[in-house]
Amino acid sequence: MNVYTIHVIMWAGAALLSGILLVLVPAKLLRKITSPFTFSSKGIRKIRRWHTTTDTLGNILETLCVIYCFAWPFVPDALLWYGLILAFTLLCTISRCAIIALKQTKGYPGAEIRIVMVCLWMVGIIGFGAAGGFFNGRIFDLPVHTLAQKARTGTLFDDLFYYLSDPGLFHYLLESVLMVIPICTLWNQFKHMRLERTYKSINLFFFLCKMVVICAILIGGGWLGFDALNTIWHFEPATAWYAPGTVNTL
Repeated sequence: MNVYTIHVIMWAGAALLSGILLVLVPAKLLRKITSPFTFSSKGIRKIRRWHTTTDTLGNILETLCVIYCFAWPFVPDALLWYGLILAFTLLCTISRCAIIALKQTKGYPGAEIRIVMVCLWMVGIIGFGAAGGFFNGRIFDLPVHTLAQKARTGTLFDDLFYYLSDPGLFHYLLESVLMVIPICTLWNQFKHMRLERTYKSINLFFFLCKMVVICAILIGGGWLGFDALNTIWHFEPATAWYAPGTVNTL
C-alpha cells in the first residue's frame, strides 16, 4: 500500500466522519450559521412563456465557477482559490439542506435530507482532495504550468507533435474535469432545492447511487487518472517532472 492509497483512505474517511458530525448539528443552528449563503429568493424569476421558474443567480454563479475551472492555469495560487470557491459552493448547498431539514416532519425530522447532506458534503471534500492533488502528489503541476506558458507566449499550436510525447494537455483536461464535477453537482442541487424545496433525484436510493458513482469517479480520476495518462504516453514523471530542484508552481 503506497502513500497515496493511504491518503485516499484517510481523506474519504475524514470526509465521511466530518459529514456525520455536520448532521449532528441542530438544524436551527445550522440554518442560522449558513443563512448568508441561502440568497433567499434572490435571482429566482418566472418565465411566463414556458410556465416555469429558473434560478438566474444560481446559473450565473455556476457558470462563473465552471469558467474558473478551465482558466485555473493562468491564476496565481489557483488551487487555493479553487478551495475557497468550492467551500462557498458547499456552504450554499448545505444552507439549503438546513432549510429543508426544518420543514421535514415525517419520521425522524430531517433524516432524509441529513443523509443527502452527508453525501453532498463528501462530494465537496473528496472533490477538493481529487482536484487539489492530494491523491497523486500534484504530478500535474509542472506539465500544466508548461502548457500555460506555451499559451501565454502564443506557441501552443506551433508543434502539434509535441502532444504525442507529452500528456500535459490531457493532464490539464483531467484536472479541469475533476474541478468541474463537484462544482456542478453542488450547484445543481442548490438550484433545485431553491426551486423545488427538495433534493434533485427520483428518490433517496437513486440519489445515493449517483453520489457513490460521483465519488468513485473523483477518487479514481484523482488517484489513478494521471498515472494512467503517463502510462498511455509512456511518460516517466519521476525523471521528467520531479528532477532535483523541481518545485510545484501552481
